[in-house]
Amino acid sequence: MSNARREFEMTQEQLDKMLEACKRNLKFEDFGGAMVAHVGPDYNAVNEAWKKLGDEMGFFWKTVLPVPEKGDRFFTAVPGTNAAKEAPAKPTGPTPKHEPEVLERKDKT
Repeated sequence: MSNARREFEMTQEQLDKMLEACKRNLKFEDFGGAMVAHVGPDYNAVNEAWKKLGDEMGFFWKTVLPVPEKGDRFFTAVPGTNAAKEAPAKPTGPTPKHEPEVLERKDKT
């Protein structure tokens, strides 16, 4: 995987979905006149929104960085597919064969 970053531009519709995910993620409460933000029950909503956008646009969602001077719809990220990067590792090598023997010994005692 190359770490060469590329600039992306999301559509206004994609930005609106991202902002909606942010609203679901943060909850604000008034504590004695001070507004306090805390993570709400949809704490993964923003991550899921970035993963989905990464799949749509072809970038690794965890590599996103803003380009503030261009506006909210612009960001850089490392191109690629999220599925390949996040696929669970498959076990390699032979599976242990001692477990049935251990169970067999327990039955004999």
